[in-house]
Amino acid sequence: MVKDGILHFPNAEVFENHMFGLQEYKVIGETFNSLASVTGDFQSANLRLSEDLDSNIAEFQDTPLLAMLDQDGMVVIEDYFISLDFENKLAGVSTDETLVSLLRTKEFSNQA
Repeated sequence: MVKDGILHFPNAEVFENHMFGLQEYKVIGETFNSLASVTGDFQSANLRLSEDLDSNIAEFQDTPLLAMLDQDGMVVIEDYFISLDFENKLAGVSTDETLVSLLRTKEFSNQA
């Protein structure tokens, strides 16, 4: 399911099965723009990648992970909002939906 532009997986097992190609997970609901769909278009007015970010994302180019993350690098598994910051090689995780805007902008802290 897609909610607020983020792909939501009901649990870790469904996420892992989709990640490893064992089970298809159909995207239903809102439109979903994956990180994989935008990283190939470096000339996009909405996406400017630094060299570090480009290099770090390139490591995952041949994996299904980028297709599962939204354009901000987020995914939801069960009740966990997960945001990957490829540029700084960090991850922010929270169960508090009110912190999603901070996770999107990579403002990670102990509170998120």
